[in-house]
Amino acid sequence: MKITSNTHYCFIPNSNISTEDTKALVEKHNSNEQIDLSLNKLINDLNVPNTKENEEIIKQMIKENITVNKENFKTIKENLSSFKALSKFSNEEIKLLNESIDDIENKEVRQVLREIYINKNGKNIENILSDLKSINLEEKDLIFLFKNNLKLNYQNIKTLDDFLKKGENLEKTLDKLYQIVSNSKETSKCEIKAIIKNIIKDLSYSKEINLNEIKNNLELLAKKINIKERIYSDKEELSQINDRLNFLNTLSNESMYFQIPFQYNGYKNLAEITLSSKKSKTSKNKKEISIFISLNTHNLGKVESLLGYCDNRLNITFSSENEKIINMFKKNESKLINNINSIGIKDININYKVKLKDRFNILEETKIDYANFDIRV
Repeated sequence: MKITSNTHYCFIPNSNISTEDTKALVEKHNSNEQIDLSLNKLINDLNVPNTKENEEIIKQMIKENITVNKENFKTIKENLSSFKALSKFSNEEIKLLNESIDDIENKEVRQVLREIYINKNGKNIENILSDLKSINLEEKDLIFLFKNNLKLNYQNIKTLDDFLKKGENLEKTLDKLYQIVSNSKETSKCEIKAIIKNIIKDLSYSKEINLNEIKNNLELLAKKINIKERIYSDKEELSQINDRLNFLNTLSNESMYFQIPFQYNGYKNLAEITLSSKKSKTSKNKKEISIFISLNTHNLGKVESLLGYCDNRLNITFSSENEKIINMFKKNESKLINNINSIGIKDININYKVKLKDRFNILEETKIDYANFDIRV
């Protein structure tokens, strides 16, 4: 599979204990000590109570390289507290409210709560109350949205929760859209269906995936839906689909995270790809390139691979939920090494890991620089 892009992103390290890993653990310990020292100072500077929640917000902001100042802290803290307050409303309390709040799904959460308390409006919060109660919102969730320039509103919080915790993905979203337009008599449906087909690549015939092309098609699809939304009978569902597409488009722009639905030998699969480039800690003036690929496959289940390249050295970690799959990878290791050698990379280190429950989490992303990629996996 060939992946081409003008963009990139980040990843989470493996768990095999080695000399390098031991050094990393020491660095992490020292880093945590520095964070604790910074934490106490920042709490004093911000003049906020020294609570566990405040500490966690500041700690996550530091880890994500977000400037810790009064304005940023206030934005995250107030929206987090407001969301928790809204989720505790009862139907009896909502009945006492007056008018509905316009565009309540897209208003910042703290603005919604302010409207309820000051003007006693918000009758339509009843429409989203069950979702509010079902979402387990954490500090890192809001910080992720904030870092990626996504508004801290109900719609983005719900979409993030759907993708990360409730199993929603681009493949399912496109399937729903395809069904809606297929059942419609609208003459322009062929155009939308053609864009969907361009996004879902069939790797049985072509091994190349162009991330920029997919990204451009998603943006085009979102624009088409926005224009045609009013003429379809499933307006509400189309609106939700459009919100999800725009959400993923923003992530690809800000964090270089991609969901790629594809077909292989007639079976549907989904790839999550993150790309990053950062300065190496071990080699001066060198960049470390990381590519993380998570595949939901028909025959092998979930398979993840992490590739790290720096100073002509390639580190690869394969992860699977099934030890038999890991053993299959090990049996084919020499063939893989020979193929990589053929493109000029000689220094290769391969690790394997059985990964039972945890999965790659886009909440752990960091800001990155831009680089060009032409990587064969």
